[in-house]
Amino acid sequence: MIRHIRFNLNNPKRELLDINQTIKQIYPYAYDKAMNIVDKLSIALGEKIQSNEIGYISLHIEELIIANK
Repeated sequence: MIRHIRFNLNNPKRELLDINQTIKQIYPYAYDKAMNIVDKLSIALGEKIQSNEIGYISLHIEELIIANK
């Protein structure tokens, strides 16, 4: 996941697919947690993280939730 974020930070002009709305509707809890993570990562890295990363991080969080049930 960190590699993915770093790639996007280094390639800001890359065309992005905005899937956040769909992910937010399907996984609202994971999406909320991902927003918190993105805020903290932005501060820690000193760079704004692209909004589409919230969706990708949400999917990783949801995967962890399902795996730990």
